[in-house]
Amino acid sequence: MCKKGGSQSSLTDVILTGSSQEIYQLIQYEADSAIQYIRGAEQQNEIPPAKTKRYIQRLKKRLEEASHLRISLNKADRSIELAKKTDPILRKYALEINKAKKRDTLETLVDFLASLRTGSTRPTLLQTLPQIQMTIGHSLESRIKMAWHVNEILGIRRLFSIDHIIALTDRLTDIAIQLENDKIIQYVETVLSKLNIPKSSKQPSQALDLPIEQLKTILRESVMEIEQTYENIQVLNAQKQEIQKVTVHLNEMQDKSKIPHPSPHRKITVSNNQPEPEMELPSKGMHSGSKREK
Repeated sequence: MCKKGGSQSSLTDVILTGSSQEIYQLIQYEADSAIQYIRGAEQQNEIPPAKTKRYIQRLKKRLEEASHLRISLNKADRSIELAKKTDPILRKYALEINKAKKRDTLETLVDFLASLRTGSTRPTLLQTLPQIQMTIGHSLESRIKMAWHVNEILGIRRLFSIDHIIALTDRLTDIAIQLENDKIIQYVETVLSKLNIPKSSKQPSQALDLPIEQLKTILRESVMEIEQTYENIQVLNAQKQEIQKVTVHLNEMQDKSKIPHPSPHRKITVSNNQPEPEMELPSKGMHSGSKREK
């Protein structure tokens, strides 16, 4: 579902190394895709309009918040790029990156700063280090928050997909009962079990006054739609897991970027009993349980 330039692109790569605009475009793509899917189900009268409206409002809210984060991330990344032209530490970093023919990324910059030691680095060179660390911290924090928004949008689409598949299986069960098709009833129970969805307590609807062949056609089409929805849920599960992993990695980078360095003017010793406090952003919303939307 994550596409860039018409081809499959890694969510991890976009969030770790993409520009603020590229990450926002990813969020916008996922939100627009989810809205299109929700409206399609609404047009087919598969989900009540009031429920689809709530889902769409939640998606639009996440998209609006991500737009503000895009500005914060762009500001931090621009500051880093400008500093690479003037700051002694970052000029040294640029030389080492070019010499080693490494890719210039935020992660390589964090690794470089973490490797600096006063024993091999002139004390005057470290004077701007706190400011650089703070700017990098702002970039990482914005990326973590934007990753959370990607996860939330995927989660909203997943919840709607669960509601959709429940509606589809209810319809399929009604037709299967009317046609006395036990295999389809068993199929529905299997699908719900795989998704950890409780068996529906909905009472069977009134029998449809349609020809047998038309009922069988609806039955086949419903099975195909359920299969497609189930596959989409599996893709969403995998994407959410990927986002969770990249968020953990960004938090680790954030911790590493804040490793204290000795001051150029005095030596600082950090006690093993009193470690430097960490400011890890909580990974909120990172869950993938299946619950019915109320």
